[in-house]
Amino acid sequence: MPKGVKGVSIISDPKIAEKLVDPMRRTILNMLANHPMTESNLAKTLGFTESAIGYHLKTLEAIGLVRVVKREPEHHGILQKFYGLSATVFIIDTHHLPREISRYFFPVDMERIRGCLCGLPADKLDIVKDDVAVEKLAALFVDYLIEASADYKGEVCLGREELTVRLYREAFARMLAKEPLRSR
Repeated sequence: MPKGVKGVSIISDPKIAEKLVDPMRRTILNMLANHPMTESNLAKTLGFTESAIGYHLKTLEAIGLVRVVKREPEHHGILQKFYGLSATVFIIDTHHLPREISRYFFPVDMERIRGCLCGLPADKLDIVKDDVAVEKLAALFVDYLIEASADYKGEVCLGREELTVRLYREAFARMLAKEPLRSR
């Protein structure tokens, strides 16, 4: 990871989260998680104009989620800016957001808990009776994910996937330790 990149950034500010409702901005963050890219690289990869990508990059830079990590002159002498992330992983704290914003991140919360539940033995899956039960677990999991993230707010030497899996594993273990799964 480049120097100065935090491990985890918890997003609980509605003004920042609101900017991430746009799927293109989330896509750009995912692209930049792999390696720094220029506006031109992103535009070519995503099939959009440079001005459209530039608009989203400026927005993401203004809210502190991306930053210029390198400047390099190209063969025509034009200075290329390479954008990178300010954190390895971004976690949206949906509990501190207004409903009209948090609802956009609800599918992510549901997929997280579903992924964790898949690792449970079949005899423990009786808690997954309906959508309401899984929604409650998803909301609970967000709390434990934020708690586990506290250990990784500084710089870390882990890649995005390794850090994400570690966070989910630790959060799920904490949740199971404090909230034994039983039919609700």
